[in-house]
Amino acid sequence: MIKNIVCWADIAVTDLDRAIKFYSIIMGVEVKKQTSEIGDFGIFPHEDCVVGACLSAESKPSQDGSLIYLDATGFIDEAAARVESAGGKVLVPKMEIGEYGSRVIILDTEGNRIALYAAPENMKWTSEHTCCS
Repeated sequence: MIKNIVCWADIAVTDLDRAIKFYSIIMGVEVKKQTSEIGDFGIFPHEDCVVGACLSAESKPSQDGSLIYLDATGFIDEAAARVESAGGKVLVPKMEIGEYGSRVIILDTEGNRIALYAAPENMKWTSEHTCCS
């Protein structure tokens, strides 16, 4: 039985270098530029974890469709505060999403609607909730 259905996400970009800079700033991590036989992309850190994500120019950015949540647990307010100075826009300020924590919905520099997510302090993650235990 598969416990974690989602295993990878590509965030569409039109300017890879700009997107790498934006996400590195708001998430406070190094998004690394890599090249492979399928092209250039930006890799988010995903150490010891099944789920990962990258920035890819293979698709067209959009505000419509799927909403990707980036884990900003412990620093969601700081990440949201960096969005506009990094070139993005806060679309929906921080809001509680029931017992599951909170989120901020942003528009990135490429035109994608993305959620910054923070788990509640009292939530105990298990392998049923996340790929990283």
